[in-house]
Amino acid sequence: MNSSYELKQNIIKKEIELQTVLVDINTAKYFTFNDTGNFLLNHIISGKSYDEISNDMKVEFELNDETLKKDYKNFLQGLIEKNLLNKREKKFL
Repeated sequence: MNSSYELKQNIIKKEIELQTVLVDINTAKYFTFNDTGNFLLNHIISGKSYDEISNDMKVEFELNDETLKKDYKNFLQGLIEKNLLNKREKKFL
């Protein structure tokens, strides 16, 4: 869970009130996320590590470690399976 992710280039992200909408411009498919999904998605694509996301989620949503790890893994896997994310390239100096 140490990988970093970014939205694929063909994905447009819009926030509307408390929801986030992702649109795949190649397929015209769209995906909506509630405020919890929005929070998690923003943290994932910001480049934060799992530990940073985990700490923020615990504070925001008062989740235990087991529930958090399971929910994070399922959410991330769903994003990957729907072809919404790329692994972020590591840049070396």
